Amino acid sequence: MTQSLIIDPNEVRRPGYVKFPEAPINQYTFDRDTEIARYGEKGMVQMLHDMIVVRTFEPPRPRPPGYRPGVRLRRPELRAVAR
Repeated sequence: MTQSLIIDPNEVRRPGYVKFPEAPINQYTFDRDTEIARYGEKGMVQMLHDMIVVRTFEPPRPRPPGYRPGVRLRRPELRAVAR
């Protein structure tokens, strides 16, 4: 690879757009019979077991600032204020 690359800042910083090809989003639809046919009943039970194990050992979700279990904030807009 060359040791010196000529980079024109006017060309590199020129406004433009990045175009991506279409990507399917949220296309999955659950069909119980199809999934049972694909994995079998034992496979579905094993999948549920695996998901429960993963959730058991996941770290807890971070709580928003000002969160206190069982305490309702009277002014929720103050939740984002740094203390």
